[in-house]
Amino acid sequence: MQGIGYVLIGLSINTSSSFVLMFIPLAISGIGLSLAGPSLQKSVVDAVENDFISKASGIYNMFKLFGGAIGVTIAVIIFYNFGGVQSARLFSHGFNAAMLGSGVLSIVGILPALFIKKS
Repeated sequence: MQGIGYVLIGLSINTSSSFVLMFIPLAISGIGLSLAGPSLQKSVVDAVENDFISKASGIYNMFKLFGGAIGVTIAVIIFYNFGGVQSARLFSHGFNAAMLGSGVLSIVGILPALFIKKS
């Protein structure tokens, strides 16, 4: 849902758009992110023995933050490759490209999960 919301933002926003137009896509992406976080944390904690829960949780959080930093870096690179801050038009182009890129990365991130086998 997060990726779908980002793609909708990237496709629907331009220099004359109002914030109201972004409300539904932002809500979709926020709901998707809120649903993913707790379930990922639970699956990490359930995958280890009780003695290793704190270590597993710490490793999970470290990789979550590292992944966020990598994602922001990629979004900034996309933004400046397709736009800039010199004008509203350039900003809009960069913003749309960054949101589309973030949405596609989010959706592509689902693919490895499809190959995880339950034990």
